[in-house]
Amino acid sequence: MADTEGLALSRREISWDLYRVAYQVAVSGSLNKAARVLGTSHATVLRDINRLEDSLNIKLFLRHQRGYQLSDAGRVLMQGLPDIQQMFSQLDSQMEAVTNAASGKLKITCLPDHVSLITPAIKKMRERYPGMTIRLLTTDEIISPAIGITHVSLRAGNEPPGSDIIARRLFDFKMGLYCHEDYIAERGLPQTVDEFAEHDWLLPSSEKQHIPFVKHVLDRVPAQSIVMQSNHFSDLDWAIRAGMGIGLMSAFKNKPKDGLVELPYKLPASICTDGLWFVYHRNYIGNIKIKALQECLEECLQPLVD
Repeated sequence: MADTEGLALSRREISWDLYRVAYQVAVSGSLNKAARVLGTSHATVLRDINRLEDSLNIKLFLRHQRGYQLSDAGRVLMQGLPDIQQMFSQLDSQMEAVTNAASGKLKITCLPDHVSLITPAIKKMRERYPGMTIRLLTTDEIISPAIGITHVSLRAGNEPPGSDIIARRLFDFKMGLYCHEDYIAERGLPQTVDEFAEHDWLLPSSEKQHIPFVKHVLDRVPAQSIVMQSNHFSDLDWAIRAGMGIGLMSAFKNKPKDGLVELPYKLPASICTDGLWFVYHRNYIGNIKIKALQECLEECLQPLVD
């Protein structure tokens, strides 16, 4: 296989980073998704995959319109990569433990909708420990701490599974149906489910329609009444505040001065509450930077817990 960039490497010289990129493409199924998780560009991921395949002289991926799928050789390679990734992650944490201090880079991943929750905590942590720098990756992808891309993940939903991770519940947030008082002045406030079809709705798009409280609402709102959809709750929050219609929102975002009104119809208790989890690899138990972030988050989120 020709190396058009003249960058072919011998197998002994192949950087581990190229294997890490290949692993993420295999997990994500596309270059774009892998690039978002890795915090780089589509072009860089493509170049790294090409370099690895050229150096191995093997096609690891089959290119389809649906995305990147592993070839037979790729499946063989990927069987061993998770264990190798775990080994590098453990080595990284052991090296960090030698110089365990509240300084250096801390890598955090969270949902785009939760940035407003964690920003005050990051600010507080930086004030206490100015030697720390933050790399924040916002993504809907679930990123395992074992692959070394992140030190801490903030996840919503049920307790994350896995014997190699530590998950601390920070607080529970309750979802409800809200609209702005300007919308009510123009269209009124639905009192029952039977009136839902008479109103404009702002609801998540297909990426989030598997979430129980989203599915519950979609089952009760006619498709023709949905006037806006987005793959991010934060986009819908802004639309609700602008008086465009009715939508789902976390109760903690409803401030008295915002002019938001919750509908009389309440979501079932069994599906309307989700947890926010502070997740990290067990190799980082006792890590000062992670402990500092957890403490600052707990302090900043305490008013929501109360």
